[in-house]
Amino acid sequence: MTLLLDTRPLRSSAPFRRVWAGGVLSTVGAQLAVVAVLQQTWELTADPVAVGAIGLAQAIPMIVFGQVGGALADAVDRRRLVLVTTLGQMVVAALLAAQAFAGIGSLALLLGLVALQSAGGALGAPARRTFAARLLPTDQVAPGSRCSPSASSSPCWWGRRSPGSSWPDGVWAPATPSTR
Repeated sequence: MTLLLDTRPLRSSAPFRRVWAGGVLSTVGAQLAVVAVLQQTWELTADPVAVGAIGLAQAIPMIVFGQVGGALADAVDRRRLVLVTTLGQMVVAALLAAQAFAGIGSLALLLGLVALQSAGGALGAPARRTFAARLLPTDQVAPGSRCSPSASSSPCWWGRRSPGSSWPDGVWAPATPSTR
């Protein structure tokens, strides 16, 4: 087993490289926005419950619209769906920045914008996950999917795996019942 990044998908397909790089930049931007929103919420309220409400404002649309996004990805052009949802997220990001710079100071507005941004991401995510299969040769789809920015980032660094396992042998094993 190799413990290095399987870079074949990034080397062999320029379109996949572009999608991957855009996803990485988008993920970094989204994480920076989360930190900024949490900081702004704390400065507005100094209330841990309000900061936790930001997590709910992200999670609820993610759960609800993730299901809708899967059905939508099957019904419409996936590229168009990703373009529209990404554009929507960009508009919401601009609104988040504008309200922060304007000093509006409304927790309700902040919660609404965070929920909208989360809904946009959840609607587009199922369609985004199909890009590796369309842009890569069959033998590179699995490594390409593991290394996509929408997937968990740590599996990308582990390289190939044995069939049926999600982690390399010996790195992680499920807990076994105690024999005591």
